[in-house]
Amino acid sequence: MAVAGQAMATPVLEIDLPAPGPARPLPIKAGQGSGQLIGPRAIVYGWNFTESTGAAVAAVRLWSGSSNLGTMLASIKLASGGTASQWTTGPGVLADGGVYLEVVSGSVEGAVFVHPIRGR
Repeated sequence: MAVAGQAMATPVLEIDLPAPGPARPLPIKAGQGSGQLIGPRAIVYGWNFTESTGAAVAAVRLWSGSSNLGTMLASIKLASGGTASQWTTGPGVLADGGVYLEVVSGSVEGAVFVHPIRGR
């Protein structure tokens, strides 16, 4: 309720908007180590990983954030020469702080599919 002589604050609506167009692949090269793939915010739609040596098992994790201290988005284990693919349904998964790839073991190649988010 407004009080005489006091101005009312204008409400602010914040909306996250993904970039227009299709999801963008973030390539993972064979032998690439852990690191942030994109920041500061993105919507993750899926991934595709292949164990790249054909001679060992591999494991990777995707995290929301700039390190492996954020929220885990996925934990992927691959057999020797194996492949794992996933595509999310619906609006995707918000990675606040970006997307961080943790190579737990082995060597992988592939891509993570995202929409960068403009604004904050």
